[in-house]
Amino acid sequence: MDPVSLLIIALILGSGGSGDGGGGGTTSPDGSKGHVARTHVASPMDLIARATQPAAAAWPPFFVDVGELPAVADALARWAGLESSGNASLPDSVLGERGLLQAGKQTVSEGGMTQADWDVYASPELMPNQVARISDNYAQWLFTRAAKHLPGNTANMIPTDRVWFAYQYHQRPADFTQWGQLPTTSAASASAYLLGRAHLNNDAQLVKRVTASNVVAWGTPDSPMAPMA
Repeated sequence: MDPVSLLIIALILGSGGSGDGGGGGTTSPDGSKGHVARTHVASPMDLIARATQPAAAAWPPFFVDVGELPAVADALARWAGLESSGNASLPDSVLGERGLLQAGKQTVSEGGMTQADWDVYASPELMPNQVARISDNYAQWLFTRAAKHLPGNTANMIPTDRVWFAYQYHQRPADFTQWGQLPTTSAASASAYLLGRAHLNNDAQLVKRVTASNVVAWGTPDSPMAPMA
């Protein structure tokens, strides 16, 4: 196993491992993660199991139907697995998060979703393709927010990299600003960079968030290795 994998597992297990990797985009004024975990997660393998559970694995065709590439559809389905267990009509969380991707309660006021879509996002009467449309739009909006903190042109970014940055921003926007601007538009390199910051600062929560973003984007706790952009 490579050193990054060992670091991930050691820090997560050493921290007592709680949380499902999601933040619903809900943060306190200081940018800290404000998410109440639905399930205890003790290892990267638990993250993968949660991300790929049967209810979540049913969603890719609906994301494809609204225009996403199969790889992106799979990534968004894993996002759903981590955040809502693939259940699009969960009751709102204690932080006011709702829907398949668990949009934060401030999403409408920040321009990430219309009031009409927010009102129905967790409705059990909403058809799966409608859930996929709202969820896809939400994920794309999160990427536009994250991209403001990335260097250079993101127009030609690999589609699954967009999902990685969107989910990392969803969990904790401050990860994009705490150490200054991220020095890369490559998700693999950003993953390695943030894991390096986590190692230097003994930040097990950051390791968990990065690991969760890796699982969402690529289905594995390890990112594809790439040189720093």
